[in-house]
Order: sequence, then C-alpha cells, then structure tokens
Amino acid sequence: MNWRLVIPTPRWTVHGLIVGAVLFTACGWIGGSSPTPTLAPVAATASPSPESKPVAPPPSPFPSPSPSPSPAAVGDTYVVGEGDTLATIAEKLYGDPTLWRRIYEANVSVIGPNPDNLRLGTTLRIPPKP
Repeated sequence: MNWRLVIPTPRWTVHGLIVGAVLFTACGWIGGSSPTPTLAPVAATASPSPESKPVAPPPSPFPSPSPSPSPAAVGDTYVVGEGDTLATIAEKLYGDPTLWRRIYEANVSVIGPNPDNLRLGTTLRIPPKP
C-alpha cells in the first residue's frame, strides 16, 4: 500500500478556522455568560383602603439562602454524603476543618482504624464543639 500524507492547503485551513470561529461564536461560547434570571413584572396595586386587609408580598422566585451551620450540639448525628471527609464535616459543623480528629475519636468504632475510610450513608455521632 502506498500511504500519502495529505496536508490541507492554506486556503482550506483558513476556511476551517473561519467556520469554526463562526460556530463557536454562534453558540455563545465567546464572551457569553449564563443567562441572568429576570423578574416578572409586578402589577401595580391600588393604595390600600382603611377597610382592606394587608396583602402579603408574592413569594420570591429565588430560593432563600440556607442558614449557616450552627455549632454542633450534644447528641447530634451526621450522615456521610457523597464526597464527605472528616475535615469537610468538621468544617460544615464546627467551622474549622482541623477539628476532624474530634469527630473521628467519637466514631472510631464505626469508622475503623483508618480515618479516611468513611462509607457513604454511615451515621456519625458529632460531639459538641470544644
């Protein structure tokens, strides 16, 4: 067999680059950002009369922020989730990842001799923050 290496001519290289750039731009990948949510227009309401009851504002279309974790109380438990480590659990519950050893020592019978051996779904006892 006679194999030949086909090298594209500069003209086809330039055309390919132009077409690629157009497709790239058309898809919004260059300089594009994710669409920002817009709020629905709020209908104007008449001023309340003395006889009318106050109306609660409509619910926000955005989820409310989750509360920051509070320090762990005595008797708290934690179920190990995807990607959790003792350090990330200590960060979530105590606000300090260096306190992971405190959680490990309270759960050595469940975790075993290796603190990196956390199994998904394991329920850990969380001692109070020092």
